[in-house]
Amino acid sequence: MGHMKHKYLFLVYALLIGATLLTPLVFWQGLFSPFQSGKFFFFCGLIELIFPLYLFFLIRYKNLRPSKSQLLLLFLCGFVLVQIISTVLGENIFHSFWGRTQRLGGLFLYLHFTTFFFYLLLLFQAKREWMNRFIELVVLVASLISIHAILEGAGVILPFDVAYMPRVIGLVGNPVLLAGYLTIPLFLSGYLFVNAQVRWKLIASLIAFWLILITIILTGTRGAFVGIGFGVLISAVSYLLLSKKIDWKKVGIGAALLVLIGGGAFALMRYGSP
Repeated sequence: MGHMKHKYLFLVYALLIGATLLTPLVFWQGLFSPFQSGKFFFFCGLIELIFPLYLFFLIRYKNLRPSKSQLLLLFLCGFVLVQIISTVLGENIFHSFWGRTQRLGGLFLYLHFTTFFFYLLLLFQAKREWMNRFIELVVLVASLISIHAILEGAGVILPFDVAYMPRVIGLVGNPVLLAGYLTIPLFLSGYLFVNAQVRWKLIASLIAFWLILITIILTGTRGAFVGIGFGVLISAVSYLLLSKKIDWKKVGIGAALLVLIGGGAFALMRYGSP
């Protein structure tokens, strides 16, 4: 990264981005919407705090600038443009831009998510090894959320909102949203397990996988299992079609997951909720 002071600046940049991944843990009971407002202010505040550093690296290092030829970036920019147009032409531009108290979001939050994507792009272009560190942090945070939810489901701690009992809500505030949030970390924990090079990481990723899976079951959300089942199926088919050398042990693990997920989905179809 050039001069030593730039390396320290880049470390600060990486740490601040890493801090945004702690957003799901934020809960501020004193706010009007304690499950959402704290997360909203924490995430958006950090994104705005990082912006000067991002501009500095963007100007200083030409090789870290996003490529105009990347198809994903073109789709992302097109999506944001559509969001801006729909906000301007919408029935209520204020709600379109800021969202509502029940559902914080709107264009304001979309712009922050888009900016966050560009932050990650620059970070991983500069040091690709940071990607695995960030995946590990995402799984760690999801595991902590899961532990809290499991303790809630076991009656060890009281939920912040009893309206959804006996389904767990954790620090997210809604069982459906909790299950949806945990879906991606579930796959990421599986990725870490498959690619673990040392024993302790293998064990840690396996523990994380089961903590997250148990929590999704405790949310009683059928839709999450349907999504996970399709995700595992598509991943398995892609692996079989694209892999030059098939590891049948991994195929067996994938098949076992399908059976497990299918059984969980069947149980939730009888006793769970959408």
